[in-house]
Amino acid sequence: MTWTKQLSPWVFTGAVTVLNGVTLTIQPGASVILSTYTLTVNGTLQARGNATDPVRFTGGNTGGFDPIVFTSFSGSWNEQTATGCIIENAVLTFSGIDIEGASPKINACTFSGSDITINDASQGTPIVSNNIIKGTGIVSSIGITCGGNAAITGNNISGWQTGIDIFLGNATVTNNVVWNNSQTVSGGEGVRIDYRSDYGIQTSPTLSNNTIVYNSVGVNLVGSPTPKILYNNINNNTNYNINLYNGSQIYYQKGGSINATYNYWGTTNTATINRTIWDWKNDHALGNVTFAPFLNASNSAAPPIPVPGIFIPEFLQSPATVSMIVLVTFAALATGSVLLRGRKTQKSLDNPARL
Repeated sequence: MTWTKQLSPWVFTGAVTVLNGVTLTIQPGASVILSTYTLTVNGTLQARGNATDPVRFTGGNTGGFDPIVFTSFSGSWNEQTATGCIIENAVLTFSGIDIEGASPKINACTFSGSDITINDASQGTPIVSNNIIKGTGIVSSIGITCGGNAAITGNNISGWQTGIDIFLGNATVTNNVVWNNSQTVSGGEGVRIDYRSDYGIQTSPTLSNNTIVYNSVGVNLVGSPTPKILYNNINNNTNYNINLYNGSQIYYQKGGSINATYNYWGTTNTATINRTIWDWKNDHALGNVTFAPFLNASNSAAPPIPVPGIFIPEFLQSPATVSMIVLVTFAALATGSVLLRGRKTQKSLDNPARL
């Protein structure tokens, strides 16, 4: 099953499911309008655009759930054979992705008001790499929610209340820029890592070679997680670079001590670094953060510190591109034929479908 650019846009009039054993291919330049429905993948989804002609997803479930869902039955991505589920070089506008015990690859995409949720620490090893994930700064918004063993690498994450929230598993978080996540009255945090005793699975991610800056809090550690935090640039966060917090709920156990050595804190002055960390010295109910020895200069293996400013997705950086998108959109709405073309050729979009 192939959705082409020529027959775009593909407009959902009901929920669509890709059945186990079925492959849905979405070609470069194709546009998918999810309306208020979901695209559930039990088989294989390959949506691969390119740098000049991305696949576009717009809208989706408005009930608070991400509309593109990879289930545990979906095909795992295999880098050697280029098989399995992948979304690559796509633009997702208010079209979040929910990964439920699955192993897709989400690469080189631009997310605008769209998040990624990874659930089920016991299954799946998804790859989330080289994406721009830009939020709208609303309360309780999270760029990437991770309750699994994901590889989260090379992403640019900003504009959320929480950039990355890790609540289970052994995720590997490397070479990301997590910045400007402080867009609400209640503040924001670049990375939140917490351990809840009622889940029964420890939270032990590895954070390395990341740049975590310009957030209200750089890294917020809740309860008693056991992360590895090393070789990051963690500095210029408004309140604290690292904050320990026991949490008010009974399932948050008293936090232990944290080893955060070999990071760069924006200075080599020990007293200054210490003031940017909230731990035992501030509240004796908390553990202690060990930050020495530390790096004496910014880690060049981590991404450079971004310059705060107006976020413009890469696909909108050309004025000509903006004009083209606006004209095509209004032309489609005016004629109606473009919007209906996908439904004419793909009957499965006319009812709650199974591909």
